[in-house]
Amino acid sequence: MNILAIDPGTTHSGWCLIDTETFKPLEFGKDNNAFVLKKIYDHKPCDVVIERLVSYGQRIGNEVLMTCEWVGRFTMYALDCESHVHFIRRIEEKRQICGTPTANDSMIRNALIAEFAKHDMKNGKGTKDSPDWFYGFKADVWQAYAIGVTWLKGDENG
Repeated sequence: MNILAIDPGTTHSGWCLIDTETFKPLEFGKDNNAFVLKKIYDHKPCDVVIERLVSYGQRIGNEVLMTCEWVGRFTMYALDCESHVHFIRRIEEKRQICGTPTANDSMIRNALIAEFAKHDMKNGKGTKDSPDWFYGFKADVWQAYAIGVTWLKGDENG
């Protein structure tokens, strides 16, 4: 079985289709949001996991509001495809992957590399001739994968 994890953005979102048994990233990218909607339709995953935006009492701008609108679209589209939708807050991801709520992107990436990379322990990607676990990852794909791993490792799922 597979899940689709999404790191939503205003016009483009990071996404990663993940095997639920091996945690292997099967497909991934950072694409325009309409393409991500098509991925939901094409794969009809049992579960779609989306990063939940949280303001923590701070003011938010237009970009955050536009991203929230896309979260709503992804949610409705997934529900129309009979997928279950789950939301992960960034702080949950930091705690699950790094063990601390103060982790940053670099710490999350390093923890993922330490756990899943097979031979390229620096970048986790390897080379074209010798690809590693994260070969081809860039930008928000790391974040989408981290969202999926957080949900897969969550108490209610394991």
